[in-house]
Amino acid sequence: MSDKVILGQAAVLRGQGKFKEAIDLVESKRDSFEPHLLVLALLQAFYAAVEMKDDAKARVLAHEIAMTDPMMPSIKNYL
Repeated sequence: MSDKVILGQAAVLRGQGKFKEAIDLVESKRDSFEPHLLVLALLQAFYAAVEMKDDAKARVLAHEIAMTDPMMPSIKNYL
């Protein structure tokens, strides 16, 4: 399964309100993502954590994203 398909599936799961499933999908495939797409995958998981109001998970993911892109606007409130 390609990285883009996984990203799309995570977005669909978020849209269906299946936030935990979206996070689990990204985390289960995280080692297979090409480096330039990993931050996008982590963002999908981050957004899912925010949407399910799991601040602890959102903070963990925000810190992971910040290692690649510390200027990402959407994560700033969680750093």
